[in-house]
Amino acid sequence: MKSKNYPPGFDVQAAWDRHSREWDQATISNDKLFGLVMGQAKYCHELLRRSLPEERIAKLRKVEAQHQVMTGVNQRTVRFDVYTEDQRGRAFDVEMQVANEGDLPHRMRYYQAMMEYDHLRPREGYRQLAAVPTYVIFYCDFDYYGRGAAMYRFENYERKLKLTMGDDRSLIVFNAKSREFGDRKQLKTFLDLMHGHVDTEDKYIVQVANEVSRLKADEQLKEAYVMDNVDLEFKMYEQSEKIRAEEKQKYGFAIIKELIKQGQSKEKATNFLIQTMGMSKTEADAYYQEAIAG
Repeated sequence: MKSKNYPPGFDVQAAWDRHSREWDQATISNDKLFGLVMGQAKYCHELLRRSLPEERIAKLRKVEAQHQVMTGVNQRTVRFDVYTEDQRGRAFDVEMQVANEGDLPHRMRYYQAMMEYDHLRPREGYRQLAAVPTYVIFYCDFDYYGRGAAMYRFENYERKLKLTMGDDRSLIVFNAKSREFGDRKQLKTFLDLMHGHVDTEDKYIVQVANEVSRLKADEQLKEAYVMDNVDLEFKMYEQSEKIRAEEKQKYGFAIIKELIKQGQSKEKATNFLIQTMGMSKTEADAYYQEAIAG
């Protein structure tokens, strides 16, 4: 483990061990591994071919893992797991999503908007977008819509007449929990792979599983992954500590002022803060002095 200057309150060893185990146990459903594997055209192309056979994707001309869309200063940026374009100019955002955070439709809406952001230059007409049909695709380890389908595909249409809008946008959700695959039986083996099940009779799945194993065995990749996640966990720790400190300050002053108002001695007032709010004696004394000064 590389040493870094973390504060004593943050258990860096525990965080390091946790994320190290996470890497060792990871499958293709790990978004880092998913990006590294599907960032390679041969794997990404076959996955899209199996997922969307009706689109007849013959060849990919561009594949990028962790593709970032640069937005305005006050806008939320987006980093796609895998962004690719095919020989016909169609654009695909391919995402792995394990945790159901309850915001999938709106996340897809924003990702779709960011794809458009990347394709229209100043003073270009809106008809330019007709040359770039877009597909936002999520492989989910949960059934967000609860209907048991392996695939949910959404497009804009007029509700009464069932008239397609014709804006060339598709939002597609694959459900790894499904057992109803219809004409997409080749996709089942990939969704099973998300749970670590390798169909040894499927050459593509074996290749993907082997590539995942190869990447996991790379110590430099593992170390980078663990360090990134430890740093992220530390940032979350810092934020929670900041909130806790702000709450401590807010309620600490209110409590000690009330105790002073009640005529409690300095010793009793500061001991109360130490016992109930986990303050040190130095902190409690400082709160007391500032309270009586104010």
